[in-house]
Amino acid sequence: MDTKKWKSVLVPTDIYEEIVVISHVEGRTISGQLRIIFDAWKRENLTDKDLLFCGKKCASRKLGKKNWPQGSRGLMILRSTVGVINIPCPS
Repeated sequence: MDTKKWKSVLVPTDIYEEIVVISHVEGRTISGQLRIIFDAWKRENLTDKDLLFCGKKCASRKLGKKNWPQGSRGLMILRSTVGVINIPCPS
């Protein structure tokens, strides 16, 4: 796996199964469905200030200035883990 393009995200199996089914119904890949879900979540939950902050942090990270909070590894782990989903990193 090209770790510059893809990262693994661990999710509970029941969530993974639902994402697989929804992506099939919608005619998308799993990563495409996760992008849709993520974009919708950002629109509904983040302020313009939050989005600006995130954009700056992502740009900084791309430049190699990894000044993220201590313990952050760029890997999102959700609840108890069983299923694994690979999602594209922002380019």
